[in-house]
Amino acid sequence: MELTHDLSAKNGSYAYLVVPNLDLEGFKAFKPDFVIIENDKKAQVIAGKTDAILMMVVYQPTIIKAKSFPTLSFENPGIYILERKEDHWLASIADPTQKLTNVNWKIAGKTQVTLMPSSVNRGQTIQVKIPFY
Repeated sequence: MELTHDLSAKNGSYAYLVVPNLDLEGFKAFKPDFVIIENDKKAQVIAGKTDAILMMVVYQPTIIKAKSFPTLSFENPGIYILERKEDHWLASIADPTQKLTNVNWKIAGKTQVTLMPSSVNRGQTIQVKIPFY
């Protein structure tokens, strides 16, 4: 598969969606179950339409504000998923660079320092339960 970027687009004013196993008619009828919250040099963020999940790829330090979610602040690049559970948030965090020993971030103003896997486990996803604030 090859994706060609629109070189005339200004400030990331476009986005790609890759949907496997759909023919053209299926794709025309496809209704995404997410909304794009942010798509720029700092982060790419989507939220599920049920307001239960927020998925983020963070490239630079940034603050994420999304409806129905607490304000999030990230110091480190990484891949983050925040899921609303019955009595807590579940954060899934991954460092695809496999270079970080910990990830520093905030949820609703509360600082979180998440230790990342080391040695042969570098790059694996860590899950953290966080109480509702």
